[in-house]
Amino acid sequence: MKEIIVSVRKYESIDGKVFDTEDECNHYEKLLSGERKICHNCNGRGRTPDEEYRYPDYYECGTCNGKGWLEKKEKWE
Repeated sequence: MKEIIVSVRKYESIDGKVFDTEDECNHYEKLLSGERKICHNCNGRGRTPDEEYRYPDYYECGTCNGKGWLEKKEKWE
């Protein structure tokens, strides 16, 4: 018989929410702190439909460059 040890790493944000990856946790904490905000143009999806809203013609959001969020500058525009 073999003994197998399994380790699972999770990340907890400052408000107690648990994430699978460190990047997800960091992103969430930056949203909470106000360093980042969800893109108003694509609502966080990173993609916008074409002008005639034909499916599946979606394009990368020009406001956030496909990220779905915006970094804080000196002040929000």
